[in-house]
Amino acid sequence: MKYQFLSNNKIRITESGVYTLGLVLILTVVGFIIQSNLVYLVASGLIALLITDLILSFFSLKGVKISRFCPTHALRDEEFKIKLKIENTLFTKFLLKISDCSFTENIPGVKFPAIAELKKGESVVLSYIKQVKARGEYYLNYVVIESSFPLGLWKIQKNYPSKSKLTVYPEFYEIPQFAVSFRGMRAEFANTASNRPGTGGNFLQIREFQTGDSLKNIHWRATARTGKLMVRELEKFTLSNLSIVLDSSSNLILGLGEESNFEYAIRAAATIANKALSTRYHVKFIYYDQIKSKIKFVKAYGRMTPILNHLSMIDITDKIKVKDLVEASIPEIERESVAVFVLLSLTSDVTRIIMRLAEQGIESVLVVFDPKSFAEVVDQKIGDFYSVFSKLMSGEIFYLAGEGVRVYVVRQGDYISDALSRPRMFVTA
Repeated sequence: MKYQFLSNNKIRITESGVYTLGLVLILTVVGFIIQSNLVYLVASGLIALLITDLILSFFSLKGVKISRFCPTHALRDEEFKIKLKIENTLFTKFLLKISDCSFTENIPGVKFPAIAELKKGESVVLSYIKQVKARGEYYLNYVVIESSFPLGLWKIQKNYPSKSKLTVYPEFYEIPQFAVSFRGMRAEFANTASNRPGTGGNFLQIREFQTGDSLKNIHWRATARTGKLMVRELEKFTLSNLSIVLDSSSNLILGLGEESNFEYAIRAAATIANKALSTRYHVKFIYYDQIKSKIKFVKAYGRMTPILNHLSMIDITDKIKVKDLVEASIPEIERESVAVFVLLSLTSDVTRIIMRLAEQGIESVLVVFDPKSFAEVVDQKIGDFYSVFSKLMSGEIFYLAGEGVRVYVVRQGDYISDALSRPRMFVTA
């Protein structure tokens, strides 16, 4: 919420004022020609009216303050509300017109109906609903207020430099199942048991009641048998690590706008992170920072916000290729963890790097995007051209699946939640 006192006055003559000024000029010329004092008097009166209206117009907005209430973040393509509070601290104001500025050139601002009257000490709240269809950062800079009171011959306009920042997150979805390996270390997102006492795991042992134990865990049969109060103890879950590597290289960007394979990759990465965090994984999001020209990462523990902040701003880069991105990401992946690679392209070099991870005790999951389906959005002939890339990718997928790597293939038009709920190819090693 921010507000500023009025500044940056702008004044312009209205259409009625132009007609009045034109009439003054005509009367002045006519009066000069016919030498009529009455015509001069009428012209003088109209000039006085113009000057008086101009002077009074300067007071028509004095004492007005505006506050904006805007969310700091929102999900892409979801509606959110923005409120404006208009306060009057001085004498009564009439015919106030309020308009909020635009986010970008493609997202126009909002003009509200005129406020007929706003008395001293009164305030009014105006609101509107917005929807932004692209992730990123947006800024609202000015709230504009204008008035043509009292006679409408002049219009006073003033800007409030009330700056608000809105971060639009990519959407993410629920995926009931998302398996992460064939070999059985982790059949799906879940915590692993530690063989240590705690809560939430499998049965561990029965022991004597201690101060602080929950009465819900009392084992009544053991209590009756021993004559002492006994409780059931469960294993403690450990928090597992999961790394998500997002490919933002520009060598195989296909599709249009929000329907491109890159935007699908953004949404897939957000969906996987949400699933992992909801099952108490520690998530590390690894990406290429185009500004600093290096691999960076962000860690999240139970909250999506750190990852969503980065996903909302990440952009395509031509500074790194997918092979170099995957190779540079390896040192950042936690040992004895799960690594999810969200890749726009798949080559034999990348396949070899992923297979080396198994030797280091790292389970790998691969999410790729079918080039042909995204190219067809632009033109069928272009889709036919990229079918070669789809076939090459299918060969690498077949090999990885045969080696026990879980692979998901996303096509243009797929629901992310459906595409990530089952692998497209499942070959037992």
